[in-house]
Amino acid sequence: MGEHPVAAALTRRAPTLLWLDNLEHVVDAGARALMGWLDAGDHCFLVTSQVAARIEGEHVHAVEPLGLEDAQRLLRVRVREAAPEVPLDEPAVRELAERLDRLPLAIELAASRARLLAPAELLARLDDRFALLRSRQRDRGARHATSRRRSSGPTSC
Repeated sequence: MGEHPVAAALTRRAPTLLWLDNLEHVVDAGARALMGWLDAGDHCFLVTSQVAARIEGEHVHAVEPLGLEDAQRLLRVRVREAAPEVPLDEPAVRELAERLDRLPLAIELAASRARLLAPAELLARLDDRFALLRSRQRDRGARHATSRRRSSGPTSC
Protein backbone atom coordinates (compact mmCIF):
# COMPACT_ATOMS: atom_id res chain seq x y z
CA MET A 1 0.00 0.00 0.00
CA GLY A 2 1.61 3.26 -1.14
CA GLU A 3 1.73 6.71 0.32
CA HIS A 4 -1.60 8.52 0.58
CA PRO A 5 -2.09 10.82 -2.47
CA VAL A 6 -2.61 13.92 -0.31
CA ALA A 7 0.55 13.19 1.69
CA ALA A 8 2.45 12.65 -1.56
CA ALA A 9 1.21 15.96 -2.96
CA LEU A 10 2.05 17.79 0.28
CA THR A 11 5.64 16.51 0.31
CA ARG A 12 6.17 18.21 -3.07
CA ARG A 13 4.66 21.56 -2.04
CA ALA A 14 5.85 24.62 -0.20
CA PRO A 15 4.19 25.13 3.19
CA THR A 16 0.45 25.01 2.59
CA LEU A 17 -2.72 25.72 4.54
CA LEU A 18 -5.26 22.94 4.02
CA TRP A 19 -8.81 23.55 5.25
CA LEU A 20 -11.00 20.57 6.17
CA ASP A 21 -14.63 21.34 6.93
CA ASN A 22 -17.06 19.20 8.98
CA LEU A 23 -14.50 16.66 10.13
CA GLU A 24 -16.94 15.39 12.78
CA HIS A 25 -18.48 13.15 10.12
CA VAL A 26 -15.22 11.20 9.75
CA VAL A 27 -13.31 12.22 12.87
CA ASP A 28 -11.41 8.94 13.42
CA ALA A 29 -10.31 8.51 9.81
CA GLY A 30 -9.69 12.25 9.54
CA ALA A 31 -7.45 12.26 12.60
CA ARG A 32 -5.42 9.36 11.20
CA ALA A 33 -5.06 11.14 7.86
CA LEU A 34 -4.06 14.40 9.54
CA MET A 35 -1.36 12.64 11.56
CA GLY A 36 0.10 11.24 8.34
CA TRP A 37 -0.14 14.55 6.53
CA LEU A 38 1.61 16.37 9.39
CA ASP A 39 4.68 14.28 8.61
CA ALA A 40 4.58 15.42 4.97
CA GLY A 41 6.15 18.82 5.63
CA ASP A 42 5.70 22.18 7.27
CA HIS A 43 1.97 22.52 6.56
CA CYS A 44 -0.92 23.95 8.55
CA PHE A 45 -4.41 22.51 8.79
CA LEU A 46 -7.55 24.42 9.63
CA VAL A 47 -10.24 21.95 10.63
CA THR A 48 -13.83 22.72 11.47
CA SER A 49 -15.62 20.12 13.52
CA GLN A 50 -18.04 19.71 16.36
CA VAL A 51 -15.68 17.06 17.77
CA ALA A 52 -11.98 17.48 18.54
CA ALA A 53 -9.63 15.19 16.59
CA ARG A 54 -7.47 14.76 19.72
CA ILE A 55 -4.15 14.71 17.91
CA GLU A 56 -0.85 16.11 19.13
CA GLY A 57 -0.52 19.83 18.47
CA GLU A 58 -4.25 20.39 18.04
CA HIS A 59 -5.55 23.76 19.21
CA VAL A 60 -9.31 23.93 19.80
CA HIS A 61 -11.08 27.25 19.40
CA ALA A 62 -14.77 27.33 20.25
CA VAL A 63 -16.94 29.49 18.01
CA GLU A 64 -19.18 31.49 20.28
CA PRO A 65 -22.48 33.07 19.25
CA LEU A 66 -22.24 36.55 17.75
CA GLY A 67 -23.34 39.60 19.67
CA LEU A 68 -26.92 40.60 18.84
CA GLU A 69 -25.91 43.56 16.64
CA ASP A 70 -23.39 41.47 14.70
CA ALA A 71 -25.91 38.65 14.27
CA GLN A 72 -28.51 41.08 12.91
CA ARG A 73 -25.93 42.69 10.62
CA LEU A 74 -24.88 39.28 9.25
CA LEU A 75 -28.52 38.34 8.66
CA ARG A 76 -29.25 41.62 6.84
CA VAL A 77 -26.14 41.33 4.65
CA ARG A 78 -26.79 37.70 3.71
CA VAL A 79 -30.49 38.31 2.98
CA ARG A 80 -29.55 41.26 0.76
CA GLU A 81 -27.01 39.09 -1.09
CA ALA A 82 -29.54 36.29 -1.62
CA ALA A 83 -32.58 38.42 -2.43
CA PRO A 84 -32.08 42.20 -2.62
CA GLU A 85 -35.79 42.80 -3.18
CA VAL A 86 -36.90 41.14 0.07
CA PRO A 87 -38.17 43.63 2.67
CA LEU A 88 -36.29 43.59 5.95
CA ASP A 89 -38.70 43.95 8.85
CA GLU A 90 -36.30 45.03 11.61
CA PRO A 91 -38.24 43.50 14.54
CA ALA A 92 -38.34 40.20 12.60
CA VAL A 93 -34.60 40.43 11.85
CA ARG A 94 -33.86 40.97 15.54
CA GLU A 95 -36.09 38.13 16.72
CA LEU A 96 -34.87 35.76 14.01
CA ALA A 97 -31.24 36.41 14.95
CA GLU A 98 -32.11 35.72 18.60
CA ARG A 99 -34.15 32.58 17.81
CA LEU A 100 -31.23 31.26 15.74
CA ASP A 101 -29.13 31.65 18.90
CA ARG A 102 -26.96 34.23 17.08
CA LEU A 103 -25.02 31.33 15.53
CA PRO A 104 -23.32 32.30 12.25
CA LEU A 105 -24.05 29.01 10.48
CA ALA A 106 -27.74 29.06 11.43
CA ILE A 107 -27.99 32.67 10.25
CA GLU A 108 -26.26 31.83 6.95
CA LEU A 109 -28.62 28.90 6.36
CA ALA A 110 -31.72 30.94 7.16
CA ALA A 111 -30.61 33.84 4.95
CA SER A 112 -29.99 31.48 2.04
CA ARG A 113 -33.74 30.83 2.00
CA ALA A 114 -34.57 34.51 1.60
CA ARG A 115 -35.43 34.01 -2.07
CA LEU A 116 -38.38 31.94 -0.85
CA LEU A 117 -39.20 33.44 2.53
CA ALA A 118 -38.69 36.90 4.03
CA PRO A 119 -37.26 37.01 7.57
CA ALA A 120 -40.74 37.49 9.06
CA GLU A 121 -41.95 34.37 7.21
CA LEU A 122 -38.91 32.37 8.31
CA LEU A 123 -39.58 33.45 11.87
CA ALA A 124 -43.20 32.30 11.65
CA ARG A 125 -42.04 28.87 10.47
CA LEU A 126 -39.50 28.37 13.26
CA ASP A 127 -42.28 27.31 15.63
CA ASP A 128 -42.98 24.29 13.42
CA ARG A 129 -39.52 23.34 12.18
CA PHE A 130 -40.78 20.40 10.12
CA ALA A 131 -43.62 22.19 8.31
CA LEU A 132 -41.60 22.60 5.11
CA LEU A 133 -40.59 18.96 5.13
CA ARG A 134 -44.16 17.77 5.67
CA SER A 135 -45.56 19.98 2.92
CA ARG A 136 -42.97 18.68 0.47
CA GLN A 137 -43.70 15.09 1.44
CA ARG A 138 -47.42 15.75 1.08
CA ASP A 139 -46.81 17.23 -2.39
CA ARG A 140 -44.61 14.29 -3.35
CA GLY A 141 -47.25 11.86 -2.07
CA ALA A 142 -49.90 13.63 -4.12
CA ARG A 143 -47.73 13.43 -7.24
CA HIS A 144 -47.13 9.72 -6.68
CA ALA A 145 -50.82 9.12 -6.01
CA THR A 146 -51.67 10.90 -9.27
CA SER A 147 -49.09 8.78 -11.09
CA ARG A 148 -50.56 5.63 -9.57
CA ARG A 149 -54.08 6.63 -10.61
CA ARG A 150 -52.88 7.31 -14.16
CA SER A 151 -50.98 4.03 -14.40
CA SER A 152 -53.77 1.89 -12.91
CA GLY A 153 -56.31 2.82 -15.57
CA PRO A 154 -56.58 1.42 -19.08
CA THR A 155 -53.79 2.35 -21.42
CA SER A 156 -54.07 3.15 -25.07
CA CYS A 157 -50.39 2.68 -25.88
